[in-house]
Amino acid sequence: MIAIICAMDKELKYFSEAIVDSQTKEVLGYNFIQGKLNNHEIVIVKCGIGKMTSGIVTTLLIEHYNPTLIINSGIAGGYATSLKPLDVICVNKVGCYDIDMRLDGTVYGTFKNEDRILEINETIENNLGYNVLYGTMMSSDTFAGNRTKLDIIFSSYYQDLKIDAVDMESYSVAYICKKYGIRCIIIRAISDVVGMVSQIESYESFASNAAKCAFDLIVENFLK
Repeated sequence: MIAIICAMDKELKYFSEAIVDSQTKEVLGYNFIQGKLNNHEIVIVKCGIGKMTSGIVTTLLIEHYNPTLIINSGIAGGYATSLKPLDVICVNKVGCYDIDMRLDGTVYGTFKNEDRILEINETIENNLGYNVLYGTMMSSDTFAGNRTKLDIIFSSYYQDLKIDAVDMESYSVAYICKKYGIRCIIIRAISDVVGMVSQIESYESFASNAAKCAFDLIVENFLK
C-alpha cells in the first residue's frame, strides 16, 4: 500500500477527487481515506500544518496501515533564487532549521545523537514537461517570509549545503519513516519564493496549481 500525506486541503484535493472505492477511518481526529487510484491500493490523509502534526500522522499511518511507501506531497517556498512558482523539487536531503541545542553542546539544527540532515535516495521520471530538480528542503514551524532571517541562519550554520526550498512538514515525515525503515519520497512544487515582491499574493495565486504539479508527478511515477 502507498500512503500520501498532505498538510492542507488544497494539496489533498486532487488525490481526494481521484480515489475510488474509498472508506474513511478516523483516528485521533485525523481522517484516513483508503481506496484505489488506477488500481493501486492507497491511503491518503491531511495531517495539518507543522512538524508535530505531520509526525503524529506519519506514525499513525505506519501503525494502522503498514504502507510500503509514504509520499509527502504538496507545496513549498523556494529559497534558491533560481526557482520560480510551479517548479518541482524532488527532495534528496532534508533538515530542520529551528532546532537550537547549542547550549547542550549539540550542533545547530539537531538534537543530540540524531542525524542533522536526512538523505532520501529516490529519483522520478519527468515525462510531463515540468521543471523538476533534486534538492535540499529545510523545515521549520514558521511560514518563511523573512529572507534576511533565513540568510543569516543558513549562511551561519549550513555553509556546506545548497538549500533549495523550505516547508513545514518534510523533516518530520522523513524522520519518522527513517525510524521505522519505511521508504519515503517528498515531492513539493514551489508556490512562492521567500522574500520576493508580493510573496503572499504569489502563494495565493500559485498554491493550488503547484499542488496539482506535485500530484501529477506522483501519479505518473507511482500510481499509473
